Amino acid sequence: MAVRKVRWSPHSEQTLASCSYDMSVAVWDALAGAVLKRFDHHSEFVVGLDWSLFDQNVLATASWDRMICVWNVLKDPPPPSTRMLRRTMAPPAAPMAPSSGPPNGQLQTGSGSAGLPQLQRTDAY
Repeated sequence: MAVRKVRWSPHSEQTLASCSYDMSVAVWDALAGAVLKRFDHHSEFVVGLDWSLFDQNVLATASWDRMICVWNVLKDPPPPSTRMLRRTMAPPAAPMAPSSGPPNGQLQTGSGSAGLPQLQRTDAY
């Protein structure tokens, strides 16, 4: 597993999430060095992730499969799809990274379409 990015939770000093080129996302307990949750829903490299600023249990992921997924990391039902809170298709260029930047909590994604960054806003997460 080659890790692409790591994001510390803004709500917990010991929780972080990582995304990998093996199409997976993992939530870690950094103190224990253990994976708490693993998400394997994407069909291409996962290239970005970010935590919600407003809900400690919500994580967004972006992949070259053009999917932006929003997960509840607390839920632990057998099928992974029931942990997914929302899934949306990004513009034709692959999404580069989700970010929960603005004060209203809208999810932003940037893409490399035509060499110019683009901004797409979806519902607050």
